[in-house]
Amino acid sequence: MSSHNIPPKDLLTEHKEAFRIIHERGPVCVLTGAGVSVDSGIPTFRGTDGLWRQYPPSLFGHTPGLIFTFACFPKWFQSFLRDTIKTFVQATPNDTHTLLATLEQQGLLSGIITQNVDQLHQDAGSQHVVEVHGNFFRSVCKTCKRQDTLSKDALRAFLNELEGQPLGRIKLFKKLKQDLFTCPSCGGARRPDMVFFGDPLDTSTWQEAICLVKHNKVMLVLGTSATVYPVAELPHIAREAGATLIEINPTPTALTPFVDLYIPDTSSRALRLLVDDERHC
Repeated sequence: MSSHNIPPKDLLTEHKEAFRIIHERGPVCVLTGAGVSVDSGIPTFRGTDGLWRQYPPSLFGHTPGLIFTFACFPKWFQSFLRDTIKTFVQATPNDTHTLLATLEQQGLLSGIITQNVDQLHQDAGSQHVVEVHGNFFRSVCKTCKRQDTLSKDALRAFLNELEGQPLGRIKLFKKLKQDLFTCPSCGGARRPDMVFFGDPLDTSTWQEAICLVKHNKVMLVLGTSATVYPVAELPHIAREAGATLIEINPTPTALTPFVDLYIPDTSSRALRLLVDDERHC
């Protein structure tokens, strides 16, 4: 094992305990947040280099704000589309995504509940992923409810149109309608299949998440500030159901006082020790 994957000596006890809990009480369910995708080139929305710094959520985080921005500031709207699409199509799974998929293959992980919309867990090979906030690469028709997957190649082609000069409101609207927002089945309007601010969570998806939480004896929490509700309720639901809570995060969060084991480390290094043979602990 390379030296950068070896935890500080004062954390070895925590890593050994996490290994013991997961191997004795697992399989585990995992809750992931934006922090697990930072190494893939997707900054957290609220971070110092996050999207919300340049594109405030009061305008870009919900549907009415996006419509207003498109109508009044089309150049700004085009920049937002360009930067967002580029960020997601260029991202590839990092060690955390790959190691979680390995844990699932080993029978130690029963499913992932993620707040992320980047599809990187699936790209890494994870099979059971509950996307509580939707998927950036999926669209849904508001009329017939048909879901479609937007390929990265199609989004790259659309991105090429955005990379040049501002298209203007009319041309940009036509491009959006033609390439992204018209249902091929019924001709109705379709929208990104994501949860924006003020949107309710999909009921069936939320119930699937709760079911996963209640039917596992261990819950592993990675890369989330545990402040976005209702998802932040899930660890508490798990605890009430008798699960052991393990949090891996370089810095404490709002959840830390409630967990059974807190490991102040990177998720990739901690997960490597869970995947590797016990002697590495």
